Amino acid sequence: MEEPSGSFLDYIYTWLKWRRFIIWMSGITAILSVVISLILPVSYLATTTILPPKPESPIGMGAGGPAGAAAFSTFAATLDVFGLGKTEELDTYLAILESRRVRENVIQSFDLQSYYQKDTMDETLKALDDDVDIEMTKENTLILSMVYQDSVKAAEIANFFIEELDRINKSLSNGQARSNRLFLEQRVFETRRHLTDAEETLKTYQEEHATIGLSEENRATLLAGAELEAYVMMMEVQRDILSKKLGRSHPTLQRMEIELDIARNRLTELPQVGLALVRLFREVEIQTRILAFLLAQYEQAKIQEVRDTPTIQIIDHAVPPQQKYYPKRMYIVAGACLSSLLFSLFLTIHLESMRQARSSGTTRGKQIDQILTELQSMKLWGRK
Repeated sequence: MEEPSGSFLDYIYTWLKWRRFIIWMSGITAILSVVISLILPVSYLATTTILPPKPESPIGMGAGGPAGAAAFSTFAATLDVFGLGKTEELDTYLAILESRRVRENVIQSFDLQSYYQKDTMDETLKALDDDVDIEMTKENTLILSMVYQDSVKAAEIANFFIEELDRINKSLSNGQARSNRLFLEQRVFETRRHLTDAEETLKTYQEEHATIGLSEENRATLLAGAELEAYVMMMEVQRDILSKKLGRSHPTLQRMEIELDIARNRLTELPQVGLALVRLFREVEIQTRILAFLLAQYEQAKIQEVRDTPTIQIIDHAVPPQQKYYPKRMYIVAGACLSSLLFSLFLTIHLESMRQARSSGTTRGKQIDQILTELQSMKLWGRK
């Protein structure tokens, strides 16, 4: 008898011949997969979605007239530096959520080391990472998902992650605000001293020279120069605050330096009035505008230092899921049955090929007979 040629009809014939074996093997696999899928523990998936906070206009950023308004426009373009830009804020959120500090707080609060049956905290952290997924979407939202065997606990753990995020982010923001407040406090003190000195100098000059005021032409020159110089000084204050957080090499700081250079060049182009009285009036005007700007910033920093409002926007709180997340029994049974069927079809083709080779007495058939004889002469622990 010739061995099968390998045509499709030969395969069909072989499968029909071995149909009972195929059905038996597929049936056993289906039963086992159903049993296993029923034994596997059920898990639930709870999700929560958050947004970064909306940028807030700092109180008094428009103070100080047009110079203050111009400074606010520049500041608005650099809100992301303070962590208020959406992408940067979400990066901060992601770093906090993935920090060991937050994850350990979650483990300790819900006794997850016992739940995962781990001996060490490091092993528990790895197990928790497998059940937590944090996704940042292109719509600038952050989605946190938690898988747990209890639907209520799954939602509680997901919400606890967000509570920890808000608590730590609030603490970091308040700390940064305190640093800014101390810096602005020193600048306010220095500016008040400069303003007092300028006012005393102007008063002394007027008393000594019996002068009262300025001409309209000199006043216009004074206001133009004072406005621009106040803008430069306000920008320098912002630059110093930002540089404490970012460092001088940050691109935003470099752009601010370019703007400052342009403003300083414009100052040199203004008409230089040689009158001492004009210069004294201008110094008082500059220090007054700067003080108004700094006081508004200082009050805002004090408010931010003690504020206790939420720092995140929660779109969807995690709620206990009603449908299980795992195991997906239909997929387990279907996958196991399909795999078993394919394996049975492949195996029966080779079994039939071996049977035909043995019955035809070919070299391959003789080799198969020798192998089977050798196997029959062996025991589980070795040869006879």
